Amino acid sequence: MISDYEEVVIRFKAYRISYPLTQKELSDKSGVSLRSITRFESGEDISLVNFMKLMNAMELMNNFVNVIPDMNNRPSSY
Repeated sequence: MISDYEEVVIRFKAYRISYPLTQKELSDKSGVSLRSITRFESGEDISLVNFMKLMNAMELMNNFVNVIPDMNNRPSSY
C-alpha cells in the first residue's frame, strides 16, 4: 500500500516530467537546491517551505492552498 506522502511524490515527479522541467531547471526556477529536489523525488522529507516553493514554481500553489478550507468564507458566516 502506498502512503499519502509516496503518492504525492509520485504525482509531483510525473507532473514535473510532463511539465516539462528537469530537476536542474526546477531548482533554478524555484530556488530550491537540486539536492533537495532529488531527495524529495526519492521519497525523503523536505521542508514545507521548500515544498511550497516547488509547488509555486510548477504553478500548483493555488491547488495546494485550496486543500485547507478558508473558514472565513463559510456559508454560515453570511
